[in-house]
Amino acid sequence: MSGASSTSGVSGASGVSGTSGVSGVSGVSGASGVSGASGVSGQPRAGVAGSATPPVSTAAPASDPRVPPEVTEHARDWPLPNHDYDNTRNADTRIDSHNIAQLREAWRLPLETGTTFGYMTSNPLIVGDVVYLQDMLSNVYALRRDSGELLWQRRFQQPSFGPNGVAIGWGKLFATANDSTLVALDLQTGADVWKLTPELGQSEGIDIQPLVYDGQLFAASVPVSQTRGVYEGGTHGMLYAIAADTGAQRWAFDTIDSPDAWGDAAANGGGGAWYPPLIVPELGLSFWGTGNPVPWPGTLAQPNGASRPGPNLYTSSVVALQLSDGTLAWHYQDRPHDLFDWDFQSTPLRIRAAALSGGDRLIGTGKTGAVVALDAGTGKLLWRTKVGKHMNDELTEFPQQSLTIYPGVLGGVMSAPAYADGVLYVPSVDLSMSYDGNLLLPNISGGSGTLTAIDVADGTIRWTAPLAGACYGAATLANDLVLTSDEHGRVYALDKLSGKEVWHYDAPGGINAPLVAAGDELLVSVGIGKGIVIGLSLRATGSGSSPPTAGAAGAAGSAPASEPTFTAVYRDILQGGGCNGGPTCHAGSLAGQLELSTPATAYAALVAIRAQGSGGGAMSCNGTGLLRVAPGDPDASLLVQKLEADPPVCGQHMPPGRTLAPEQLAQLRAWIGAGAAND
Repeated sequence: MSGASSTSGVSGASGVSGTSGVSGVSGVSGASGVSGASGVSGQPRAGVAGSATPPVSTAAPASDPRVPPEVTEHARDWPLPNHDYDNTRNADTRIDSHNIAQLREAWRLPLETGTTFGYMTSNPLIVGDVVYLQDMLSNVYALRRDSGELLWQRRFQQPSFGPNGVAIGWGKLFATANDSTLVALDLQTGADVWKLTPELGQSEGIDIQPLVYDGQLFAASVPVSQTRGVYEGGTHGMLYAIAADTGAQRWAFDTIDSPDAWGDAAANGGGGAWYPPLIVPELGLSFWGTGNPVPWPGTLAQPNGASRPGPNLYTSSVVALQLSDGTLAWHYQDRPHDLFDWDFQSTPLRIRAAALSGGDRLIGTGKTGAVVALDAGTGKLLWRTKVGKHMNDELTEFPQQSLTIYPGVLGGVMSAPAYADGVLYVPSVDLSMSYDGNLLLPNISGGSGTLTAIDVADGTIRWTAPLAGACYGAATLANDLVLTSDEHGRVYALDKLSGKEVWHYDAPGGINAPLVAAGDELLVSVGIGKGIVIGLSLRATGSGSSPPTAGAAGAAGSAPASEPTFTAVYRDILQGGGCNGGPTCHAGSLAGQLELSTPATAYAALVAIRAQGSGGGAMSCNGTGLLRVAPGDPDASLLVQKLEADPPVCGQHMPPGRTLAPEQLAQLRAWIGAGAAND
């Protein structure tokens, strides 16, 4: 079948090797270089001593030999990338609108170093007493669910484009060791079981959170590599099925449907998959969302993708492949001959026939900003609904004039939707790109987000809720709430019937990884500006730092004020408030020549420094005569006015799109009023 092949390329498949780099905090030592494995439990989660509230039941569903036992036994935790094999992201949790205000911080895991795309971009998994996750340097962690204690860590220190992540099954943890190697680790110790390096072309890489089912590991490559290039010609994104026990490659599907890549094998390429597939055992099929073709939008010599005429199958599509051998059953292409870098990349989601008239449906979506419902058996389009902002998105070639296009290259639906009770909840990003007649120039600042509720019966929109920043953190359902996040670090809990805000929490940095909920816990992965994984729990006593508080719609829900020292102000406001946490903020030498990336540079840039800034008229702060921070005088400090006043004396209100909590502003005033000392 076109695109299907069977190859091998496994190394280290027998025995356990390569244990160097595995470390833990406590526990007995294991294999050479492996420690801290003691305490990793494979049993259902036990209750917490002294807790008045029993944990959510972990009774397993009927056993299916094709499903890993870890997934069956802990189906009510979060054992798969999108919670379950239908990819509903509908959490089994006690968290709801009546108790979400009781969430308190239980633990934090700091992440050392990020990459171009942040510190963490994928779903942690919760299996029994343990949380498993992977950061953007490919390092893998096993943590105690209740305390965040590090049980073991496997340090690969290899940067990834992401979204990477882990999968669990049959006593193994599967991950990417770098952007060209898949690895199986012992679930108890983190030691190597096998490694696989598929044959990859120039600028091809593996950046995916894999999925396990029926003895197979499903993964994919994409036409980018952290070490070998990005979107170069000759790249073919591949979809793989790999033997979970040995690492032997069973089949591979080429998402480029012709050997000469639509007419120019050296110039063209693309496709692949960024996210794991949907598995529908009853149909014997796996379903994948695929990436865009390249070059985009073309070249100066061959504009409008002229080197790749035709629809460029199977890019920007949903493809249905036989589980047994990877042959193509059907495809749906949402954007033929894409010019805009519009992957249709999201993991497809299954709507079971029992919820609808007719058969099973698939939901596909991606950077086109469209959500589609497809017949799962045939691929027939049932409805197509656009979400977010759209402008000039129907163009099939570029006019010789400047124009703005929505969605941009980092816009549309960038992360996974969630589903329950006939309604789909879709996060989206309103971010434009500009075209100057020769090149696409992506505009990656000033983005906002929306969360849209769609009736799956006919695709009608029930409600749309605006978000202050771009949403890269997926949607997650928790009983009567739908949870999501934005690039500034705000976690939103919205009423799933109306879209009204019930509660929010301001994390100490931007978020570009999905939220995960199970039992009494909510995991928040901060990955923009800094890297921290935060465990919030209904059972935490508040002894952890910066517990959140409740807030009605529009009210502050951030941490209570800390002590009026510069250390605390930097932590709680300059970082915790998002001032250096995203692409629109002071992450480097940006607007106002203000560098807030470290406490030292922040203090030197703020205290007793005359206000300055580019821009004309009301945007210029040069003529105000104010100091950024006037020691002893909060009211004469431009920083206070920028954070409190709307509009401020010059420029725009900060942080963009929201206001800090009263407790944070009081903390800042107290520090300045006491002399703005550098402690």
